[in-house]
Order: sequence, then C-alpha cells, then structure tokens
Amino acid sequence: GCTVDPVTRLTNDKATITNAINAMGASGYTHIPVGLVWGWRLISPDAPFTEGVAYTDASWKKALVILTDGENTINSKSNDNKSNYSAYGHLVDVRLGTTSAAAFRDQLNSNTSLLFKRIKAEGIRVYSITFNVSSSTVTKLMKGCASEPGLYFNSPTGAELTAAFEAIAQDLNNLRISK
Repeated sequence: GCTVDPVTRLTNDKATITNAINAMGASGYTHIPVGLVWGWRLISPDAPFTEGVAYTDASWKKALVILTDGENTINSKSNDNKSNYSAYGHLVDVRLGTTSAAAFRDQLNSNTSLLFKRIKAEGIRVYSITFNVSSSTVTKLMKGCASEPGLYFNSPTGAELTAAFEAIAQDLNNLRISK
C-alpha cells in the first residue's frame, strides 16, 4: 500500500534532481526520523547507497538539509489496530514501545534528536527548516537539531522558504570557496 516514490540517488544530473523534486507531494503522517535516516543513507558511503564519499575525505564537506511542514504524528483510532497505518505500522504493533499516540509522538521526537546527534557526530553540516509550522515543540526540536543556530530557518511563507534555500546555497558556496 505504499505510494511513495523511491528516493533519488546522489547525482549531478540536474534534470533528474528537478524531476524528482517536482514529483514530490506532501501526504500522510509526518515522521521526521524516517526522512532524516533516508537523507543520511544517501550521503553515506555505506550501503544501501554507496555514492557518498567517505566521512574522512577532507576534500568534501557533507551537508544535509531537512525540511518539515509539521510535527511528528500518528492518528490514533478506536479500532483493533489503534491507528491508521504509518511508516512504523500500527500503534498496536508497539514498534516504538507504546500503543499511546502521545507517547509515540514523544518517542519520534526523541528519535529525531538522537539521529541529529549521530549525524552531526559524523561531521555532517545540518540545516533544518520548518515550513508553515506553528508548533513550538517542533520549532524547538528542529532549531536544536541544526549544526549552528544560524542554520535553522523558520519559513512560514513561500518567499521566506525560497530565501532560506538561497541562504543555504550561499553558505555551502562559502564553505567550498574557503577550502
């Protein structure tokens, strides 16, 4: 029942990247750790994707941009499964150690923080963006996950989102020139 397109491997082909971005659409639940893990896997030199250079390669600076338009969520239901199906199955599956929707969200937030710590420990520069997010919980989470305070962007409008990506591109360009 999964209708999500597969991730696009690292490539220098602009048309491939543009087509993949244009094909994206938001739907379903927000599970920030899932997107974060797949982003990390893509830039990693390890399987399942091996296009990423080694973490120790001094000629490269790895960076990861994570954008969320909402809080980590699960929709609890009064049915045998206790929820709709998600990336973690149903709440009744107890994949995050609980059948409580609130505890499930708390665990996703904890997993998000832990993943960001591990990613930054590999020397990866992390940019985080919240888009049209009003929750202080998620803005605090994402702000704390950026490598530096100035690498967090709260972008409540499309124009400010564009400005955030332009600032990220400029920062990455400055890193490249400084080497």
